[in-house]
Amino acid sequence: MNGDLSILKTLPDGQRLNAMKALSAYAKFSGSYEQYKRLIKAFGLKWSVNNDDIIISRLLKYSSNSETQSELFDWIQKVRSQIPAFKIFMDFIIATGLRLDEVINSYKLIVDLSRKGKLCEYYNSERQVLEHFRF
Repeated sequence: MNGDLSILKTLPDGQRLNAMKALSAYAKFSGSYEQYKRLIKAFGLKWSVNNDDIIISRLLKYSSNSETQSELFDWIQKVRSQIPAFKIFMDFIIATGLRLDEVINSYKLIVDLSRKGKLCEYYNSERQVLEHFRF
């Protein structure tokens, strides 16, 4: 095992889970299971799919095609009404147009700084912009 599990993040959910199971069996057989568990954690891999992953993968699936964009916005409205907890996050994705990893990091940063009362370090109210470069 060379320690680089980043390729697993590029696989579809079903393939990723099968690969993780196979690697887990191999790691147990070879006596490196503890190292494998640390790598899984370090690379942020999950054994199951959660609602966040499903929503993000659905958003990424759509191109700039106007027909699929229309489908996407219909789907977003449906999700927003059925899962209110994702409403603000989905609005943030649409409003910012950031790449997936950037939008997740930005959203987490907003939540964390807001809880600490330090959102002003990230959001410049004078310019009305997020200053992501500071972080």
